[in-house]
Amino acid sequence: MLTVGDELTPIEINEVLAEDVLEWSSILNDPNPIHLDPKASAANGLGNRTVNQGPANLGAIINLIVSNFPDGMIEVIDVKFVGNVFSGDSLRASGRITDVNRDRDCSRIRCAVELRAGNRIALTGQVEIRLPGQPQSYRCSDE
Repeated sequence: MLTVGDELTPIEINEVLAEDVLEWSSILNDPNPIHLDPKASAANGLGNRTVNQGPANLGAIINLIVSNFPDGMIEVIDVKFVGNVFSGDSLRASGRITDVNRDRDCSRIRCAVELRAGNRIALTGQVEIRLPGQPQSYRCSDE
């Protein structure tokens, strides 16, 4: 039974690889030099490592939710990007349940989430998930 205060099983990434940051730049069609060249990062006061793309960071939060709620459907993602993730950083996506609303057909779960890059918070916010009461049902009775 899911209850308020339950911690989600975290997702950990040992290291953000520079080649992965470069590949995400291509996938996202994001030619910003801070993602491509450590010298560009340094010239912008960001240190001497490439900066990971925001959507890739958000992906860690989505993976957190999907791994903890495999039958769920994400309804709301409301996050703030509050810090950078750099190549070489280790990541930890974590969360806890802050609200549970149940009816006869489904449950709506709200979670506080955060992504840490080492000891720095990179992303924080809330995610709302709908869980079916029965495997075939993704509709709550109020719809």
